[in-house]
Amino acid sequence: MLNFTPDQQQTMDDITEAIRSTGYGGAWPPSYNKFFRLWGFFNGVYNALYTDGAEWQRIARFSLDNRFAQIWNSPKLQNSARRLASQACVGDGRNDYLPLQRIRIAFHTMRSEFKINLETVCESTKCQSRRLKNMQICLGQNWPNAPQTLVNPDDAQFTLLGATLLITYQIRNNLFHGSKDEIHGPEYARNQLLVELGEQIVEAVLEEIDKLMPH
Repeated sequence: MLNFTPDQQQTMDDITEAIRSTGYGGAWPPSYNKFFRLWGFFNGVYNALYTDGAEWQRIARFSLDNRFAQIWNSPKLQNSARRLASQACVGDGRNDYLPLQRIRIAFHTMRSEFKINLETVCESTKCQSRRLKNMQICLGQNWPNAPQTLVNPDDAQFTLLGATLLITYQIRNNLFHGSKDEIHGPEYARNQLLVELGEQIVEAVLEEIDKLMPH
């Protein structure tokens, strides 16, 4: 019998259950596989154009790059972003982990644009679960104002394209690092929706990049 701490045991149990339920990855939902492949293309774009800083900063720089400003005009992208903004904030890991502050601000940016009722969002199962554990939820928060000029990676959370991509990147991390791999249990429906929206967003971005390139 292997000896683990309680937290390690929980994680190992979750991973083992995911391995078995997916048939060692062979039964992943199609949207998971497509998101994985599409992100690889997008990864190639921002890594080719921006070579310094953390990965999220390179994604942020892409969103602030004037050469790609018209990408946000895509109706397909905006529709998926609107649906994403209507969800509870994406946490930094499994279960009820709190979202990063820039992810909270990114959600606020999008919800303000799309006029989404925050009270309705905070009635979700995810938010109520966080509230019961005395975790901070978005309702009643004071949000910082956007800076006068938007030039630094930290500023991307205040822009619509930047906010959308930063949240999608968090979904990507949770999937790639094993935190959205469960295709079983109470989190599955939410995980599948987030991955499907992430897949749609990245596909729309890649389609717009393709339109900008000479053929």
